Amino acid sequence: MSDLIHTIESKRCDDFFYGTLFNDTIRNNVFRNILEIIKKKICTPDVNISERLNITLRKIENTNLPVLQHSFILFAAFNDKDVQDYVLCAYNNDTEKKKEVYEYLKNVLHENTNKLLNGKFSGIVEYTDFMRYHILTELGLPKITL
Repeated sequence: MSDLIHTIESKRCDDFFYGTLFNDTIRNNVFRNILEIIKKKICTPDVNISERLNITLRKIENTNLPVLQHSFILFAAFNDKDVQDYVLCAYNNDTEKKKEVYEYLKNVLHENTNKLLNGKFSGIVEYTDFMRYHILTELGLPKITL
């Protein structure tokens, strides 16, 4: 029975959002990849970043707290086209799901991140918890065929 559970969980983790939400290794890898996408854009010789931003990036880079990593992933997906493309690439084999995720990023993520920025959430933890719940209820658990 535990082999079946392990197989099902492994297949579920193949889904970008499920894996990012429930698997520490996947979350850490996604976080690092997205952080590198962002750093390549803002840490270039022609861009002069402030010391505050530099310190913030180092603190973000050194976090291993799931809520902070999830909030960074979500905010980056809201704010950066290359990060959105990175997320969507995970669904290349399923064009229907890819379209659903694209619409989700464009509409739901955009709307709720704007709410965060406009003070409609009490803070980053409430926003992140809301989005994690919303991802599961709106995008659903990945369909598994054995």
